[in-house]
Amino acid sequence: MEDPDPEPNPFPVIQNGSPEIEAGTKEREKTETNPPTRPLSPSETCLCIYTIRIAVHSLGRFLSSDSRSGNHASIYLLVGNGAAIRLDMFKAGVTDTMGTYRVRWCEYEVSKRAVKMWDLKPVQWLIVGDVLAMVEKEGRSRTTILGDMEKYNYLSSQSRLKPAFVKEALRYNYSKCAEPVFDEIVRGTFLPEKTCEGKL
Repeated sequence: MEDPDPEPNPFPVIQNGSPEIEAGTKEREKTETNPPTRPLSPSETCLCIYTIRIAVHSLGRFLSSDSRSGNHASIYLLVGNGAAIRLDMFKAGVTDTMGTYRVRWCEYEVSKRAVKMWDLKPVQWLIVGDVLAMVEKEGRSRTTILGDMEKYNYLSSQSRLKPAFVKEALRYNYSKCAEPVFDEIVRGTFLPEKTCEGKL
């Protein structure tokens, strides 16, 4: 199932055959008792992670000076049966560099707004709780989630892509109908219980 896309200007997932994109997903039937996203339950932290997916979403043009749609990156921990745990930062406003670190259960593996995705293979038996504990241990003020996954040996040596490739690719802006252009990441600030900085 796909994200019902509550944000503006939805774009379909690009099916461009690029080897770093694996856009296929097992769909699940949406029901009223199964909301598409919700807070994570304690028992779900014990789920095994089968794929670590980094997705870049298109958010549309918000400012008159914008020449391209804005991008927002999220990490999805795919746990099987068409579901995923989403890690990212939500900002209050378009120009804000401060936002809230959120972890959500998603009844989908692919967002309608995703214009670029990369899949990394985790080590066997890695669970959701391992990744969440890593973020807390490293501190949201210091963590770079992909870099820390590599540091903790959470990424399989059999992964077709390497973290360095994905981190470099995230330095570009992506859109549905145009070539990517270099657009350096602006470091943001996570605001959970206290002010602290963090980035993917």
